[in-house]
Amino acid sequence: MKRTFNKTLLSVSILAILSGATIVQAAETSTTAEVEKKASAKNAKNKDDKGIEVIEVVGTRGSLKRSMNAKRFSDQVMDGVSAEDIGKLPDNNIAEALSRVVGVSMSRADGEGEFVSIRGMAPGLSQVTLNGQSMANSNSKSITSNGASSRSFNLNNIASEMVAGIEVFKSPIASMVEGSVGGTVNLKSRSPIDAGNKATITARADYNENADAAGGGLNLFLNSVNDAETFGTSVAISYFDRTTQRNSFESRGWALQKKAPYVNEYNEDGTLNKAGVSDTPVYRIEDIRANFRHDERERINVNAKAQWLISDELDFSVDALYSRQQRNFISTNWDVDFRDNDKLIVDMDSIVIDGENVVSQIASANDKAGKNYNHEQTGFDRAYDDETIAVNFTLDYMLNDNWTITPKIGYSQATGLRDDINPLFSTKVQNLGYSLPNGSYMPEIIYPTDPDELAAMNPENLQLDVMNYKSFEVEDQQGYAQLDLSTDLDNEYISSIEFGARYNEIQKTNQVFQDKIQADILEANGGTQIILSDYSNYTVTDGMLDNAPVDAWYVPDFDKIDQEFGHLVEKLEVQRENYEITESVTAAYVQANIDTEFLTIPVRGNLGVRYVDTKIESTAYKFLAGEDPALTESDKDYQDVLPSINLAFNLKDDLILRTAAAKVMARPNHADIAPVFREIRSWDAEDGGKYIIGNPDLDPYRANQFDLSAEWYFDSEGLLSTGIFYKDIESFITTRTESTTLPGIGDDTPYEVTQPINGEGGVVQGFEVSFQQAFYMLPEPFDGLGTAINYTYNDSQTELINNVTGEFMSLPGLSQDTANFMVYYEKYGFSTRLAWNYRSEYFNQFSWSEEALYIEAYDQLDFQLGYDFTKKMSINFEAKNITDEQVYEYVGNPSRAYAVRDNGRTFSLSFKYAL
Repeated sequence: MKRTFNKTLLSVSILAILSGATIVQAAETSTTAEVEKKASAKNAKNKDDKGIEVIEVVGTRGSLKRSMNAKRFSDQVMDGVSAEDIGKLPDNNIAEALSRVVGVSMSRADGEGEFVSIRGMAPGLSQVTLNGQSMANSNSKSITSNGASSRSFNLNNIASEMVAGIEVFKSPIASMVEGSVGGTVNLKSRSPIDAGNKATITARADYNENADAAGGGLNLFLNSVNDAETFGTSVAISYFDRTTQRNSFESRGWALQKKAPYVNEYNEDGTLNKAGVSDTPVYRIEDIRANFRHDERERINVNAKAQWLISDELDFSVDALYSRQQRNFISTNWDVDFRDNDKLIVDMDSIVIDGENVVSQIASANDKAGKNYNHEQTGFDRAYDDETIAVNFTLDYMLNDNWTITPKIGYSQATGLRDDINPLFSTKVQNLGYSLPNGSYMPEIIYPTDPDELAAMNPENLQLDVMNYKSFEVEDQQGYAQLDLSTDLDNEYISSIEFGARYNEIQKTNQVFQDKIQADILEANGGTQIILSDYSNYTVTDGMLDNAPVDAWYVPDFDKIDQEFGHLVEKLEVQRENYEITESVTAAYVQANIDTEFLTIPVRGNLGVRYVDTKIESTAYKFLAGEDPALTESDKDYQDVLPSINLAFNLKDDLILRTAAAKVMARPNHADIAPVFREIRSWDAEDGGKYIIGNPDLDPYRANQFDLSAEWYFDSEGLLSTGIFYKDIESFITTRTESTTLPGIGDDTPYEVTQPINGEGGVVQGFEVSFQQAFYMLPEPFDGLGTAINYTYNDSQTELINNVTGEFMSLPGLSQDTANFMVYYEKYGFSTRLAWNYRSEYFNQFSWSEEALYIEAYDQLDFQLGYDFTKKMSINFEAKNITDEQVYEYVGNPSRAYAVRDNGRTFSLSFKYAL
């Protein structure tokens, strides 16, 4: 069912301004401007010295060369991706383009890149900026997935056509905005004056194999500069719609069984109380699901910019970005349940144990009243609406030949809305089970042999148990004011000094609304049960996984159910999930830029320190059994002193040795510091009680980091680099569950309490190797060949404990090995590229049962083919995941499957024309 959300008044106003093309953006970051000046100067020198015309390279080769030059002339440890022309970033997705960078890994949703990790750190521990400034985001732990936190930025919300390039800074400098332990991703936009007069239009069509559906997009870029080249404006508009489908086998997971009928239970005197099959605990799968998720996305981006060189001393710029992505997906499950907590009667004779796993069992639903069903057909009709607005103003004023002052102000707002409809149809089935054949990753269903028992699974026997309606609303507002000053010095050691201050304020709110209708539906339907066969559509899922339980089932008709019974819904605020955070950050810095010699070796870099004061005010509701909810407020204040040093030694003209050290910090997730206090399970003698509690007193992640690297630029388009890195992290924020008493609750009765805490620290260390070369020196036609290869090794040592096994875990999301291999050919107007991306197995998160969930090693092969008809007209074809790789997830070890997901192949065709 399609549902739309109203724009805020602010977003409508800003979009109206954008439509008038009066708002736009500043020049590229100083880093890129400096790089291009140095690169141009070097090219000019080469031309003068050698009398050879410098040939401009384009395409993948041009992008790699620009990125190589940016790395070479940077004073920091950095890598990047460059677009050699409008809308020509090497990938159509920013996250996927970043995944080609050494030291960067990516997480996908339905095959689309969304979040990136730098050097193994979780997405929320890295920062995404636009031209050096942080932006609001609408992530919240209660609304997002894939390990994303309330601090991580979904890169899929911004079209790749909006950026000229991407910088990945792995070592900070004092003048950069703090808040990252992993690294900083900076999205760069174009300077209108530098871009010149041009206009381009690109049309694109996409096709997803699983969904058997096509989508498309249109991108427009307009740039205008006056004859004096003192005033320029530009606007980039990108529209995109796409349909994908993910086919899956899924499970709720595996849980450790410690009671009969699986495990013998003994009395205190050692006599047998209840018989089981094993003397030691064993794992049993919770359920088995066939699932498909049909996902429709629509995105619009507008980026408008203006730059005015008022005089030789005064440069004013304004920029605005508007992004909106709406998603509507239907996720539906065919589910068989094996949980035995008073719902099922397990046939003990059917239990087969192999090692630690129950690999086969048969069970029947019991006759007790209540939710004792063991077969369900359910799903979600879910609508997302993510909207982001960012506006920035910058003024560069050169006071005299030595002094420059740069004031900046900006505001950004992000809203994230999610609206769910979730009907649950269920039935009771006798003698229903599963088996895990030897060597199989996915369990198989054991169906009843009695026709009458099997008929219980027919759609006319599944009744509507409940209709759940839930909505999430997240809003993030950020405003900043910044003042930077710099002065040039005339000495042998320090070329300039920079200092400045910045104030930033964030206001983030999370609200949840919910209602479930059960008895009301029955009454509205005249006392007659709602039957699945009357409210469903039989759907055959082409391309479903070979060993999935089924490939066709009756999918609930969400629209029909909602149309007939949606009027009964009265969603109420779920106060126990709501919170509001206000975060005020004041920072000041001083930075000395170094340009000197050491033992006749040229040395450049910087030395600086940044002081940061963070004040956090948070509110949430405290829920205690038998009491009205109480609004709870909390304050937290902490300070950080963050020194940094970056040095680049030019050992030879083509050989650079880098070293860097810094103290860094990243703030906790907003959801973790909200002072929530809610009861999950009331206390009883057998199971006790359970509470979830926030922790507003959390300290940030803090780390000391060190880098040492060498870069050999053996050719104008050749690079071999290697480096080692080390991060000593003082404290990881983790979640602890323990049995403890709660003041004022239960008269010193112990409860099971889950709360985020500052845990022990740890170490992240590793090395990176990268190589790239354009083989222009080969004889024709092989002189169009080129390659880029990189590899990263990551290792972590943490005190993060698996409560089930007692073992120490690696960092969530950290793959020990990541690698990229790309080979390309560009000649005679043709361009083609084959790109392989790999990341090894990694620990993802802990499940509801505190078991560790892992994602197995995954690799993907992508292909691109293009042709330039003229300098103004080109066509491009891309194929993603051409070998149709699947994602495998497991619990604890690979013998316990959690999910197998197939995102299928995606193809795109684009046509570009420069007016």
